[in-house]
Amino acid sequence: MNLRMPSEDELPPGATRAFVEELFTYFKEGERPRLQDVANQTQVSRETVRRLLRGQTFSRWETINRVFEDFCKRAGINPDERRYPQWGEASPSRRQYLKNLWNKAVDEPLPDAIPEEDSALPPDW
Repeated sequence: MNLRMPSEDELPPGATRAFVEELFTYFKEGERPRLQDVANQTQVSRETVRRLLRGQTFSRWETINRVFEDFCKRAGINPDERRYPQWGEASPSRRQYLKNLWNKAVDEPLPDAIPEEDSALPPDW
């Protein structure tokens, strides 16, 4: 079964969704490789690759960059070419654009905290 982009119900609009959409573009351009094949090439676990594409984790940039480079290689895309060539010098590279989105996603506030009465943690935790 092919991995699909999360729906807006699963991953609401915002910085995290924008990051996942961009990464998912390269995944699709690389013909949706088997996650285990990506894991073997990048030395990133299959589960981490899956969670990145679902917006369920924010790995370190080095990890994301390895996955991104693998997707680009499979798609025949130069990760350092301009993301928006029509912008000329003002356009970031594809890699820098993804990194900017990642930074925004990492800095995005988390969803509202679980109300204390529903929390499994002790009150003084």
